[in-house]
Formats: sequence, structure tokens, C-alpha cells
Amino acid sequence: MDAGIKVGYGLTGMVNSNLFDDKNYEHHLTTGTSIGAKLGLYIGLYNGITVDFMLSSNNQKFDFFKNNKSYIHDINWKIMILQYCTECKKMAFMLNLVHNFLF
Repeated sequence: MDAGIKVGYGLTGMVNSNLFDDKNYEHHLTTGTSIGAKLGLYIGLYNGITVDFMLSSNNQKFDFFKNNKSYIHDINWKIMILQYCTECKKMAFMLNLVHNFLF
């Protein structure tokens, strides 16, 4: 059995082709954080079950230009992910079945 805490920090962004193609929008690099936990139970040498939970905070900032004026937009959203994974490892072969649940 194993258990652990997960922590993350990195770049985040919103992907929308309409905003990326529009020359009136200027995107900024933004960062986000995540925290979570993992619990794993291994049966024998080759099989196991793991459950992961992550809570992420994401951001996207961009400027919108209209009539020689700039408008600042700041979008924030949170994601909760629950992941269930079964593993089977045998020599050079490994099979993972992963199920994700987004909230």
C-alpha cells in the first residue's frame, strides 16, 4: 500500500480558437496551482489499484482592444478530478485502465 500528496504549479490557459484567431485579443501567460492525494493498493507483484484526487485552480488573462481602448479580462476556474486506475504489470508488458471523473 502507498499513499502520497501531490502538488503542482505551472502554466494554464483557455483554448478557444475564436479568441486565438481574433486580432483584437492579446493573451498573457498565466499560472495555476493544484493539490491532491493518491492512495494505492498493490496485490501481489503485478496488480494494483490506485485512486487519485486533484483540485486545480486555473487562470487566463487577456486584453481586448476596441476603438483604441484596452479592456482587461481575467478568467478563473477550478477543476476537481477523481481518477481510478487498475494496473497489471508483467515483465515488459503493462496495462492501465484509467477512469476520470471531472467535477
